Amino acid sequence: MVELSSRRELATWANATLGLRRHSGVPANHPGVDRLWRWLSHRITYQAERRTREAELLKKAAQWLPDYFEAG
Repeated sequence: MVELSSRRELATWANATLGLRRHSGVPANHPGVDRLWRWLSHRITYQAERRTREAELLKKAAQWLPDYFEAG
């Protein structure tokens, strides 16, 4: 289960998962991070009993951050 509490943590998770350095990786203000954060926040708020698995988050990240997945 993944527990992230901010866009910055989400960007840090994506960079660590993809093996990207912070200066060349996904910035916290990227529109894809914002979209991913809104999805995750909705999940946490309205489906609190449902766990978010890393594989599911990774699939959504690939959908909204495709350029970083192609580079990685």
